[in-house]
Amino acid sequence: MDEENSSPPQPTATRSAPLLSLISQIPQAEMTESIYSVTPLPSQFPYSTQSPEPCGKIRVGEKIYTIKRILFATRGLVGRGTVCYLVTLDDEDYIIKDHWVLGKDDNVVLNEIKMLELMDNIPGVPRLVDYWVVERSDGEPDITRKYWHKERRSTRGTSRTHVRLVLKPCGRPLHMFRMLKEFVRALRDIVKILQTAVEERQILHRDCSLNNAMILDELGSSEGFLIDWEFTVRIAADNKYPIGGTGTVPFMSRGLLNQVAILQQQANSESMKKKTRAHKSTKKPTTPKSSSDSLALPISFVVHRFADDLESLFFIFAWVCIKFSGPNGMVRQGPLPNSLLDRWTSLDLETCAAFKITFFVNPAEEKRLTDEFHPYFRDLIPLATEWRKALADNMIHPVTFSTILGILNSHLNKLPDDEELATTVNMLKNDAAVLADRFKGKRLASESFSVVEPKRQKSHHTGDTESDSASGSDA
Repeated sequence: MDEENSSPPQPTATRSAPLLSLISQIPQAEMTESIYSVTPLPSQFPYSTQSPEPCGKIRVGEKIYTIKRILFATRGLVGRGTVCYLVTLDDEDYIIKDHWVLGKDDNVVLNEIKMLELMDNIPGVPRLVDYWVVERSDGEPDITRKYWHKERRSTRGTSRTHVRLVLKPCGRPLHMFRMLKEFVRALRDIVKILQTAVEERQILHRDCSLNNAMILDELGSSEGFLIDWEFTVRIAADNKYPIGGTGTVPFMSRGLLNQVAILQQQANSESMKKKTRAHKSTKKPTTPKSSSDSLALPISFVVHRFADDLESLFFIFAWVCIKFSGPNGMVRQGPLPNSLLDRWTSLDLETCAAFKITFFVNPAEEKRLTDEFHPYFRDLIPLATEWRKALADNMIHPVTFSTILGILNSHLNKLPDDEELATTVNMLKNDAAVLADRFKGKRLASESFSVVEPKRQKSHHTGDTESDSASGSDA
């Protein structure tokens, strides 16, 4: 696989927040705004593990950063339009997160900034260097409503604000792990980050996904790193929070999927009622049907606990073990029909929730899981089965940090410290066994030869001397 020209596979980046409504398209580059206020097109900066020559500029406030490469870009028509760039300024590297935040109120738009400030000095959490609510050429904030020709029902009250964050340091995506122990250790470290946020800062992340789980290289070692604190909240006594930010569909817990699915059903039911009333009141259709005419989900709250985030980490773990085939982002080749990943990615949230509930209830699903693991991850099958078992009753009896940490630590101790060294040792052992077999075969052949040879010498029918016989034998 050509890593230079292909982007890493991304799970469906459909969030519950966009399910609230279908917003209009993000502004295009041909707008007459300043080159430094519009978002550079991701297609101009293909994903690469190497840093090519500087390929663009991007502005944050009064500073102009040089883009080295794109690190991540959301896909699809619905979402926050998030693009993360590796940039440089004065010979120092930074990450710029360029995205569109739902809402116009400062408490919403600046939520991630405030949360990062509250999470300052926690290991494994990015450090906020700077931020900018992007301005248009007229000095006004850059919001999506500025680009709407006509406001539709589905976009009413869903304006998004353009925000850029400057962060440090830069980590590797989780699927770019170098060995199994590093992969599991990163997951363990992320559990610790979530625990520290909850127990010491009373903060809940609420959006654990493959795109947000990273590995940070520090002083010759590596550790787990958790990014994207946009939907983070202060923990409420009743654990109820606005529906926006409940996560990315493939990694959402059963409990959250079930709650949002109910809201989705209510929205569909209300939509059908309105369409029926509209059909009865007029004979002519008002406007052509389009995807943007979908009604928003009702504004509501969902119960979200840290146990939901711990369940999301399990789905991240399983996703990597099924989707990838080795370290450094090696993607599995060939189709995997009717995979668990397909079931967990269904945009019909009711169906997706049912699949996930069945996964933890039906004993046969354990074999399905382990059968779908790529052979490279076979040493992690015991971890998968134990982790799955621990989450079986998570909807009723929330799992604890100590339980998951205990499971991960116990399996970490069983994995070799250096996977490459262990592989080399195994190869040397196998080679030694082969050489020993060959040597044994040669020795047996030599012994057979030494038994026959004296008989030939004792016949003396050639009349050779002892020295001549020795010379002939050497030859």
